[in-house]
Amino acid sequence: MAASEELFRSVIDHAPMAIVLKDLEGRYELVNRTYEALFDRSAENTLGKTSADIYGPDIAARLDANDRRVAETREIVEQEIAPSEHDLNARFLHLMKFPVFGRSGEVSGVGSFATDISAQKVAEERLRQAQKMEAIGQLTGGVAHDFNNLLAVIMGNADLLDRLLDEGDPRKIRAVDFILKASRRGAELTQRLLAFSRKQILDPKPIDLGDLLPGMIAMLGRTLGETIDIRLVEAADLGTCEADPGQLENALLNMMSQRLPRPMPQRVSRSRASADTWPSDLASASRATSARSSRNA
Repeated sequence: MAASEELFRSVIDHAPMAIVLKDLEGRYELVNRTYEALFDRSAENTLGKTSADIYGPDIAARLDANDRRVAETREIVEQEIAPSEHDLNARFLHLMKFPVFGRSGEVSGVGSFATDISAQKVAEERLRQAQKMEAIGQLTGGVAHDFNNLLAVIMGNADLLDRLLDEGDPRKIRAVDFILKASRRGAELTQRLLAFSRKQILDPKPIDLGDLLPGMIAMLGRTLGETIDIRLVEAADLGTCEADPGQLENALLNMMSQRLPRPMPQRVSRSRASADTWPSDLASASRATSARSSRNA
């Protein structure tokens, strides 16, 4: 019998949560060593006392009310609390209260398990902050990507306008210079935003150029106006390529804006063919994207 009691006491004392047993009058009948460490209160200064003897009136009233509810309803109650005691060795606790029954089935007391979940709460808060930052990064990346595409068109048109202007009109030349400088600053800003949102990590995936290019050509056609005629010539055996869609789209837009003819109006003709017949600059962009993707995989 003594060996069994010693084993039982060892299990109670070495449990990873604080264990408390109160009688129906609210007096502490049992506390384990984890309780002593967590609440910084020895068993000698706890056993035989009530909550009113240990805590302030507000805390004692709340604890007694919870104990009475458990004893009356015979239900298990769980809650997470942030203790108000400043000297408590935990910022957050998971508390479970349960009825304890006697030999005849009547409720003889109320037991409690208290677990320190401070580290878990800190980890959850960090996860929430990380998710917020990820959402902000995704939103920022989407806006920056679209704005970067618009800037590419603006800069291309401004560059063409700068070449066509009469050198004898310095006001117009200065205005175009302002547009170009502001566009370049905007492009630098979007690159920083894209770096923040994606940290230069690429997301390569199979891309059907037959689906990607028509939308881009239509957007460029509406943006550049009727003075430039962009036509798309498709190859019959066009397959898919593996690349980051945003990087590939940006490379295509840069290539188109850099290859716009001078003087206007003219026609820009772009063909879609397999990788070995792509224009050299587009093929280089695709290979660079693929190489970066492999390094980031």
